[in-house]
Amino acid sequence: MKPYLIFILFICSISQQLFGQNSDLQIVLTNDGHDTTFIKYFHEKLVLKTYIVSKANNFSVTDVKNEITTNFKPNGVNNLGFGVNYKSFGVSIAFIPLGKKDNHTYGNTQKLDVQTNMYTRKLGFDLRFQYYKGFYIDNASKINPTIELDTLIPLRADISTLAFGGNIFYVFNSKQFSFKNTFTNTEWQLKSAGSFYAGSSLSGFRMSADSIIGPTEIIDTLPLGEYFKSVSVLTIGGFGGYAFTYVLAEKFYISLALAPGLASVQLKAENGLGEQITKSSRIAFQFNGRMGLGYNSNKIFAGVSAFWDYSAFPYGENEGRIDFTTGSIRLYFGVRLL
Repeated sequence: MKPYLIFILFICSISQQLFGQNSDLQIVLTNDGHDTTFIKYFHEKLVLKTYIVSKANNFSVTDVKNEITTNFKPNGVNNLGFGVNYKSFGVSIAFIPLGKKDNHTYGNTQKLDVQTNMYTRKLGFDLRFQYYKGFYIDNASKINPTIELDTLIPLRADISTLAFGGNIFYVFNSKQFSFKNTFTNTEWQLKSAGSFYAGSSLSGFRMSADSIIGPTEIIDTLPLGEYFKSVSVLTIGGFGGYAFTYVLAEKFYISLALAPGLASVQLKAENGLGEQITKSSRIAFQFNGRMGLGYNSNKIFAGVSAFWDYSAFPYGENEGRIDFTTGSIRLYFGVRLL
């Protein structure tokens, strides 16, 4: 394992320099020990695939007392990528940007985004480092129904976010259930099977802006002491749940994994009046989910897969909440060669 780990760290360190500002990296480390009546492993085939990945790096700020939620999204989160697997190792990298919305309407988002997923027979790892600056407000018409969205989407070019962290999880029924069937395509789930899985997470999140972070449409009416212009969050927690893949006629499958959890949160913030707010550790909700559907055969495979992490951070005297979602969805097609 040590040579593999050294290689992983090397790939993570150079991928951003080689492949641009919005890359996606997926690594597979394979070992045996599966039930061949449930899982077919293509350890002697060269696996090639192409895919489109759409990433999530969204957050919302909720004024609970006044029932106002503002959703912020970045511009340009889609990439075209390619992957290769052979024997015990594989790598997939997405680095060609696709589908960016008009900068004049939706603003320009500067970003540095590396997300890495690693899989062994029993363990899975998710790692991420994301820096984004420049967001647009996705639900402006709900906050102010009179706004004319055809001519202007409310923008916050001054907001920046920095998120880093990772998950590690253990699959209890790894002999009969395969996450790789859905997420790396190096295995074929032949029969329906499921497994409990559980893990832990560690993450950090920082958000800052030149002024309070809230709905731009009514920002002049908001109390400065109840909204913040910077916040830092550190969380450590655990999650657990169940994953199941339903197989139809051996070749078609639907997979779903859901794992709620709790995290200890340390939060520091500065409100619009310049007052520093520090909260001792509190418990917050988090959620880890994965899903996919697709087609398998000896030569070709295709499908869609997704995973996401959701966390909610309360602030103030339970008068506000930050909801942060990260993850990705992939649409892929590939071939297996002798």
